[in-house]
Amino acid sequence: MADSIKSVLSQTLSDIELIVIDDGSTDRTLSEIERASVKDSRVRIVSRENRGIVKTPNEGISLARSPWVAMLDADDVSRPTRLERQLCYAKHASLQVVGCQLEYIGGASGFSRFPERHADIVHQLFVWKNPIANPSVMFNREQLGEIRYPESRIHAQDYALWLDLAAQGDAQFGVLQEPLVCYRAHSTQNTKKNTSYLYDASVDAMREAIQSLGFADLDCLLSHETAFRKSGRFSQEEFIRYSEWLADLRKSLIVQAGYSSEIFKFWQRLYRSVARNLPYQLWLGKALGGSWLDNAKLRLKYRG
Repeated sequence: MADSIKSVLSQTLSDIELIVIDDGSTDRTLSEIERASVKDSRVRIVSRENRGIVKTPNEGISLARSPWVAMLDADDVSRPTRLERQLCYAKHASLQVVGCQLEYIGGASGFSRFPERHADIVHQLFVWKNPIANPSVMFNREQLGEIRYPESRIHAQDYALWLDLAAQGDAQFGVLQEPLVCYRAHSTQNTKKNTSYLYDASVDAMREAIQSLGFADLDCLLSHETAFRKSGRFSQEEFIRYSEWLADLRKSLIVQAGYSSEIFKFWQRLYRSVARNLPYQLWLGKALGGSWLDNAKLRLKYRG
């Protein structure tokens, strides 16, 4: 916690307010926060009983006085230029939700490779990927209105929120290529301890978002869930029907967010893992004339 607080108070963007919520801690967390607040008046402390991983950040969002809100978990560290770089990027590119790459520390090492463009981010969201790490996000609360993490999607609340914003077309997303947050990986993280709950919440969020776009075919939604869970193979009929549905979803997202190859790459991986026994080969069709929007489709070519 102390390192996390220090990393925020050392930002090159100094005109900030740091809201630290002590969510019912039983260790020395509160005393660490209080020491920091004595030294720096920008620290604002909220200490109360435990309310959990969704209500706590929502409370912080409600308490914030700035139109721009950035998130950071107690285990993670922001590099000194993080807030300044994200705010400049958001304003320059007219973005409402901005992430950055991560440097993994602790139980892992290396760097994230999240997509940077709005279209790629949106397309990834609809093929079961969360391309914006919550501890790296900054968003414009003023432009997005009553933005909150959905309490019904616990353990996948950030993914559910990005999906909701993408489905509604309410936000432009972007991710800076620099690793501006050091993300501490360890075995006690919620995402590792609650994998089954994360999957279930992700499935529910995805189903709701896709239906809101007008793609309510229950059989294809089930196929999409099967693809996510990698829980079985498709029959030839199921895969053809699902492929056509996925192609239409992709076309809809191109209209809404712009061109991206992310769904096609997902379809390729799906084919190799669960449908390679079928007598078809993959093809991204493109007519000689016209635009990608009108003519680019996921297609299966019979090879039997």
